[in-house]
Amino acid sequence: MENLPKTIDEVINELENIINDTLKEPNYLGIFAYVYKRTTIEIKKAILDKEFIANDDMEAFDVLFANLYIKAYWDYKSNTTISTCWKASFDAKNEKITILQHLFMGMNAHISYDLGLAAATFSDNLENLEASKEDFMKVNDILKRLINEMQDKISKVSPLLFLLDWLGLKNDEKFADFGIIQARNQAWFFANSLKKAENIDAHEEVKTIQDELVSKTSQWIHRPKSFWIRQVISFIARFEEKKISTIIAKLKEN
Repeated sequence: MENLPKTIDEVINELENIINDTLKEPNYLGIFAYVYKRTTIEIKKAILDKEFIANDDMEAFDVLFANLYIKAYWDYKSNTTISTCWKASFDAKNEKITILQHLFMGMNAHISYDLGLAAATFSDNLENLEASKEDFMKVNDILKRLINEMQDKISKVSPLLFLLDWLGLKNDEKFADFGIIQARNQAWFFANSLKKAENIDAHEEVKTIQDELVSKTSQWIHRPKSFWIRQVISFIARFEEKKISTIIAKLKEN
């Protein structure tokens, strides 16, 4: 994609374009795109409410971060080479795994890989990167605000989602909180490793290692090793809404 968004409003519009594109095909990639759009709207609100220390820089950072996903999406559509972790998520676009798996695969790639890359690119040096850590981590608070909302909305199209409680994979907000915090901590470590890379070759090696690690997590999300977990999520998926237009419509309901 040549003309990437330059403002947060343009990002929100482009995410809606991606959602509409997934409805035309149709495929399940619109699930992550919708949740990401909701997150971006909340980030915009936090910027307007001046919740960040470096508030004036946050829009530029958010646009840089979002564009990594937007570019990956359209590059994938045009058969251009993309990161392995995004390809793993996008390749599952037509698979009837659970809605939550589709969402988590997208979150895994964007937080664990893109976020660290964006933070390292946005900062001039390690000192500048460290100074931005509080704002970097504050986004956790914004994501937490959305967890209950997203769980309630997904439950409308996934009536057996409560079974994950029984597995110990979802305990109200705790499981999602833990996953997000762990992913952001991993992203922060990745960003620091990128800034410490002494040359281009070392920089690319750090990216490759991180991409492989994130891809392995995506593979686990896609197909958990536990036989019983696979059986339960397969059972959950069987009773979920399959039509992407209905899923997105339900997610958009107030």
